Amino acid sequence: MKIAIIMPELSMGGAERVAVSLSNWLVNNKEDEIYFINMASNTNNFEFDDKLKVYHKTYDTTNIKGIKPVVIIKKILKKRKYINETINKISPDIIFEMLYYPLLFVLPYKIKHKNVVIIGSERANPNLKGIPLHTKILAKICPILCDGYIFQTERVKQMFSKSVKKKSMVIPNAVSNPYIKEITKTKREKVISNMGRLEYQKGQDILIKAFNIVHKKYSDYKLIIYGEGSKEREYQQLISKLKLQDSVILAGKVQKAILEVNKSEIFVFPSRYEGMPNALLEAMACGLPCISTDCVAGPSEIIENNVNGILTEVDNIKQIAEKMIYLIENKDVADKMGKEAQKVLYNYSTDNIFNEYYRFFCEIAKRKKK
Repeated sequence: MKIAIIMPELSMGGAERVAVSLSNWLVNNKEDEIYFINMASNTNNFEFDDKLKVYHKTYDTTNIKGIKPVVIIKKILKKRKYINETINKISPDIIFEMLYYPLLFVLPYKIKHKNVVIIGSERANPNLKGIPLHTKILAKICPILCDGYIFQTERVKQMFSKSVKKKSMVIPNAVSNPYIKEITKTKREKVISNMGRLEYQKGQDILIKAFNIVHKKYSDYKLIIYGEGSKEREYQQLISKLKLQDSVILAGKVQKAILEVNKSEIFVFPSRYEGMPNALLEAMACGLPCISTDCVAGPSEIIENNVNGILTEVDNIKQIAEKMIYLIENKDVADKMGKEAQKVLYNYSTDNIFNEYYRFFCEIAKRKKK
């Protein structure tokens, strides 16, 4: 069986990590032919297994001139040609696509090749306010056009129609960061950490404001945030406004950020909305006590409140601050919570989770043959 996994690009997002990790796992654990198609240019954000057949964008669009609509159309046509040629060369039995966009380019192949199985995946909450209209439309159309669909959480699956639910499955993310294997027991530093893109969704502005309350009581603690994004300047200004320049560090993009996070005492995840948060899973895998907002949709399906982590209200600065102070002052509770959190290493192991993906692929393929 030939399986092609296709992504629109390879930024440092969670969906990209899942796609690459799944591809690497399949090529090492199954006898099928596995292909990875990146619709954008080659990037160095992820490592591919040498046995994996990888395709990256081969065409150049820098020399396209003209008015903006014409340039956009020409770029789309070049991309369509590239995808069409690549898929025809591979001739896959199963195509697994993420993030809506690739589906639009593989549909012509599906029309010509009726037996090909297309499986899609929802990576967030399509009903959130502020999501662009075209994204909401794609979120509703894509599951209908696919033969099978994967959701990260049960809460998001319930937002869809009965017909979509019938051909879908809930599969959470795996703890797939390869650097987790390098983690060893270490002396915890007086650091509260966060890891994620510096964007409105991830809520680091709320964390900085909450830490300001903590800092007034425990000035020897630092907050370190790993990641980069469009809000970096805004957050730096907030740090300056609160006079926290010596205590809050925006560390930027760090290749092995999880090894630095592992040195901290507490991990805080203040997101406003999520799919299935990789950063939270990875921090829990380190054995860290974690505080997370109870946002839709993933954290409450990972964290049992006050057992293997703490859930707070979204955007509740005071509550997040209180929970940080609580863990600082109750080391025994924090240690116990961290030990419980570390059980995600088994529950969300790559073998367990990626086997579920593979079984679902086979099930949908079998169902289509009938």
